[in-house]
Amino acid sequence: MKRAGYEKVLGVKLTKNQVIHHKDHNSKNNEKSNLQVLTIEEHKILHAKGKNAFYKFRKKQELEKAKKDLVIARLNAVSDNLCISVG
Repeated sequence: MKRAGYEKVLGVKLTKNQVIHHKDHNSKNNEKSNLQVLTIEEHKILHAKGKNAFYKFRKKQELEKAKKDLVIARLNAVSDNLCISVG
């Protein structure tokens, strides 16, 4: 199946950095439940190093995003307090 076909089955528009992974590694099994959208980097890690390395990589990404979100939230809070104090 081509990229456009996967997009239709999954109901998503893939970015240039995304690929479709077949969970059971059978490229002929195009059931929606067997398809997973991954970044190219995630897909390489999954196939080269296995599931444990993939899940560690994903967890690390989630932690980094959470840290960034926390910093942004703190900066917004400080900014709001400055506006209140000055205003």
